[in-house]
Amino acid sequence: MKNQFTKVMADKTNEELIEIVTVDKNKYQAEALEAAIAEISFRNIDTVKMEAVAKKFTKAKAESDSLEAVWASSATRFANCVIDSVIFFFVFFFFVNMITFFRFSGLGNGIVSWTLLFGWPFFYYGFMEYHFQKTFAKMMTRTTVLMTDGTKPSKKDIFIRTICRLIPFDNFSYLFAKSGFHDKFSNTIVVKDAR
Repeated sequence: MKNQFTKVMADKTNEELIEIVTVDKNKYQAEALEAAIAEISFRNIDTVKMEAVAKKFTKAKAESDSLEAVWASSATRFANCVIDSVIFFFVFFFFVNMITFFRFSGLGNGIVSWTLLFGWPFFYYGFMEYHFQKTFAKMMTRTTVLMTDGTKPSKKDIFIRTICRLIPFDNFSYLFAKSGFHDKFSNTIVVKDAR
């Protein structure tokens, strides 16, 4: 029986169809489910394969749901932002004052200051989050950076996360959504530590 979803379901892969009729069936209208079931019948998809794929998707969904349950709250993320900002500016001004105290002069002062301003986040966030999966603020709030699948971020993921921190207003983006720009673009999340 054809309906408005027949063409949409015909374009889906076998795995997508199986996911729709098993794990995600509560997300779809009855007509969409009928179209998916009809497409599965039309393709003669093996029921053993269907069960294996359904089991895989069910396990992945359970892992995703368990990670979502331990996401750090917006208040905790804000506390992390404030604490890390205080540390950032303390270190930045310490080095700028050291430069001034020792009377380094000339063009080098500006270059050193700008290098510190833009280089320090890469060292602080990049080094700390790659090696420890947390900054000093995250240590205080007992939170950790993970990939959305629950694994440890790679150097590339942390680099992308750190670059995205340079986006204006990034620090406040997580106040309006579950994850900020630096989380979205690097596919990372911040979760509460296991006690």
